[in-house]
Amino acid sequence: MSETHRHTLPHLLRIACYESWLEFLKCLRIPAFSVSLFVFPVGMFLFFGLGMKWEPAHIQHTLYWATASSCMGVIGVGLFGFGVYVATERGQGWLLLKRVSPMPPLMYFLAKTMMSILFSCIVVAVILSIALSSGQVVTNVETVLKLIGILVLTTVPFCTLGLAIAYLVGPNSAHAVINVVYLPQLFLGGIVVPYEYLPTYLQTIASVLPSYHSVQLAFGVIDSASHPSWLWNVLVLSCYTLLFGALATYRYYKDEGRTYG
Repeated sequence: MSETHRHTLPHLLRIACYESWLEFLKCLRIPAFSVSLFVFPVGMFLFFGLGMKWEPAHIQHTLYWATASSCMGVIGVGLFGFGVYVATERGQGWLLLKRVSPMPPLMYFLAKTMMSILFSCIVVAVILSIALSSGQVVTNVETVLKLIGILVLTTVPFCTLGLAIAYLVGPNSAHAVINVVYLPQLFLGGIVVPYEYLPTYLQTIASVLPSYHSVQLAFGVIDSASHPSWLWNVLVLSCYTLLFGALATYRYYKDEGRTYG
């Protein structure tokens, strides 16, 4: 195969689709990975959304917690499904093998991103399906589709955050560091504890976290009157994506030649 043909757009698209599908199947066949991505957010929704009555008064209770739980699932997929996996394969030397293969290096990371997006879509769809089937949510198909689309797209900033962590710390430390990053995103980002109930100084911290802007975008779909600043949320998340992506790219090229036992 010639060099020119190998880098044509249709061929790159075939590589990306095939590699993404293989990544998805690989992760789906590992119960410790696939099941864990669902247990935490779905469990949170069942506990808070269907078992308790605690929410801002201007949003439907069950729909509020379905949205918040879906956001939790999206963040978990991006950080753990992307970041931890890249860190593990980096430590095993798998990325060194990828570098000497004919496949462009970008395809590996693109496939991981597509796999994460697909898992995010499934997590969000499962939670919203439970919410709708409970009979406690009154909404329309357009709102549901918008909500799924926005939540799935917000997976990307957390994929780049997970990738940056995977290259900033050692492979054996990545899981612990991502846990340290993940939990504050939930509690301070207005997901587990509604933003309105946080003390003023914690609201200030929350307003700079990517999780806050992700969940605010989602809440804007179900209650646009109370969350009008969607453009600002998109801008902040885009900046985070570029920042984490640039940091991960820098560390990727610095990482060439290093191995881990």
